[in-house]
Amino acid sequence: MSIGDLDTADSVTWAVPGMNTTTADMTSWTTAAQNVYEQQTRRGDAAGRAVVAWIGYDAPTPADVLLMGKADRGGENLAASIRGLNAVRAGRMPETNIVGHSYGTTTAAVALSKPGVHVDRFVALGSAGLPDDVRSADDLHAGRVYAAQAKDAPVGKVGKGDEWASFGRDHSIGHRVDPTSEAFGATVFGADGTTVQGGEKLNSVLHHDPLNGDRRGYLDRGTETLHNVGLAINGRDDELTPARAR
Repeated sequence: MSIGDLDTADSVTWAVPGMNTTTADMTSWTTAAQNVYEQQTRRGDAAGRAVVAWIGYDAPTPADVLLMGKADRGGENLAASIRGLNAVRAGRMPETNIVGHSYGTTTAAVALSKPGVHVDRFVALGSAGLPDDVRSADDLHAGRVYAAQAKDAPVGKVGKGDEWASFGRDHSIGHRVDPTSEAFGATVFGADGTTVQGGEKLNSVLHHDPLNGDRRGYLDRGTETLHNVGLAINGRDDELTPARAR
């Protein structure tokens, strides 16, 4: 599902979801993509932009989210989607971005390791871990790499922070790389709430999910993360809010 016209957009962003996302109900992930679109257009020219709510793979369930199989297959599909846009545009590729959430960051990293695939910016939110062979941002075919994670919360404690990202990385088989670590080399931005110039208050992320209403997931409106995603994919790095120490 695309918000914006893929045939004419000067900037195209793939929004790649994680565990338990299916096409049986497109509403939630399309809402997340719509929030990205609105935030991006709020931070720049509204014309010529598109955000794709991409559910082009069999996302994992809790039974296989710690494994690489779904990411390997999904990464192939995402790579094909990116190559396909280039083909349709007859080699005149628009500016391109990926915003991945949780296991979606794992899948996106597989795609960005494939030959013939490159995006201008990759944003990893609440990463369940990048593949073990992706040791640094330089291993990804992306011009700029960004990452964010809310403060760690105890597993099962909802409304306190991100209760699953670190658990997913620590217990996975094959995707243990934390893109927010200093050694990885990504640009890390804030997720735990702040106030920006003009007095706008940005809310902290209180839940691992992309959307969670009052408990606030990574792509809920009014969050520090959504604010920064809009800035990052518009190339306004100097306005990103800094991450707090976890």
